[in-house]
Amino acid sequence: MSGKLPEATILVCFASILCSKNHNIMKRYISLIIVFLVSVMTFSSCEENGPSGPADEEIPKITLNLKALEIIKADQAFGFELFREVYNLTEKDNIMISPLSVSYALGMTYNGAAGTTLDAFNDVLHFDDLTTREVNESYKDLMDQLVHLDEQVEFSIANSIWYRLGFEVLSEFIQTNKDYFDAEVKDIDFNDPQTVEIINQWIEDKTNDKIQDMLPHTRSIICAFPVILPILRMRILQLLSSLMVTAPSAWW
Repeated sequence: MSGKLPEATILVCFASILCSKNHNIMKRYISLIIVFLVSVMTFSSCEENGPSGPADEEIPKITLNLKALEIIKADQAFGFELFREVYNLTEKDNIMISPLSVSYALGMTYNGAAGTTLDAFNDVLHFDDLTTREVNESYKDLMDQLVHLDEQVEFSIANSIWYRLGFEVLSEFIQTNKDYFDAEVKDIDFNDPQTVEIINQWIEDKTNDKIQDMLPHTRSIICAFPVILPILRMRILQLLSSLMVTAPSAWW
């Protein structure tokens, strides 16, 4: 069975994998605007039974400048807020989320914000004392270091932006996300039933087949997004003015 995406949609989707096992991912169904952003994070250990080296082996460290440290602190604050929202909206005893994945996805969206919408993003993500360039440079630096930090650990991040065929997107927005987030940017026909298949295949390829059929074929609007939505509904109304949850959340 095939599904199709509506003409005006934004979908934020990411996947995170730890030790070759895909994390639980919450799916939310929303109706919105413009683009589909995908941030895929793969994190797997080469050994399933623990480290092979001595216990006192030095742990690789990341070198951060002051602005990057501010990003880390901001992500920590945002992560606790996100976890609280997820916890309040689920009856599950055990919850696993990836605030960094959400932060990267929103970081790409952040580059398209201006005015009061940008102010709202800064408020939600705690970027008030940072410029857009400082945010982008810090994300890129952190991503580059995490990917090459430890030879015994496979860590990869893949980002993509999918926007409706025919929709005019500022070239600066596209180029910025390519430069700082290494994002693939593609225009695609959201009315084509094969679009869901194409996006699902991209996610599957980037997660080494660990995450399959991320976008179900029975819905026209899909968003895999750990519930940042309550925060966004309250504090980024300019961006999410047409937000409409159309199905209950689900974990898998």
